[in-house]
Amino acid sequence: MAIDLPPQAYPVRVETVYVKIGNITSQPLTVEILDGSSGSPGLVLASRIVTATHSSMNTIVFTPDNVVIPAGRFFVCARGDMGFSYETTTPISYRSWEYSNGWIPSSGRDVRDMVIRASVRGVTTDVKQVASAMPERFALEQNYPNPFNSSTRIFFSLPHRSEVTLNIFDILGREVAALLNGEVAAGEHSVIYDATNVPSGVYFYRLQAGGFVQTKKLVLQK
Repeated sequence: MAIDLPPQAYPVRVETVYVKIGNITSQPLTVEILDGSSGSPGLVLASRIVTATHSSMNTIVFTPDNVVIPAGRFFVCARGDMGFSYETTTPISYRSWEYSNGWIPSSGRDVRDMVIRASVRGVTTDVKQVASAMPERFALEQNYPNPFNSSTRIFFSLPHRSEVTLNIFDILGREVAALLNGEVAAGEHSVIYDATNVPSGVYFYRLQAGGFVQTKKLVLQK
């Protein structure tokens, strides 16, 4: 599940996320901040995997991730084997989303809201500092954690906006997953690879961006 959170001013840094859980079948709880520039949940900007507390508000700190929203909206996603809490107090925000073979507006968004909140802080953007901090070259970093169980994060950098593909392959060269296929803005990025339904083994991830191509190995251990 996810909720659409448009800030009241820009730019802002997402510092803390709050998710209320109704009941828990099994741990853990995964909470993600997603880009919303397309109007729906998009690229994962930051992620936390935590042990959720039953029937209470869970607080997840994202300050170290330095997620800055320069314009538009962002989304907070919560997923796990548990029941999430809702509220029916009017007015209803109509901002709840759910995942069903892709992100879609929640079927109950007209009568209830997910209890997900986020606190943000305004930041001052220095254009010169931002320019100097922009990556100077293409780079594909080692995923973390590695080895991993079920999910891992892949990091890469782009010195300018580029058409990007990021794919996972098995040791025979067969494609296992396509994580990215489209235009991505300049900067440092990360993508979560969820291998819940993939068997243990050695795999490879390959980034293609313009004329840049690089491949690295990851190990799935369940």
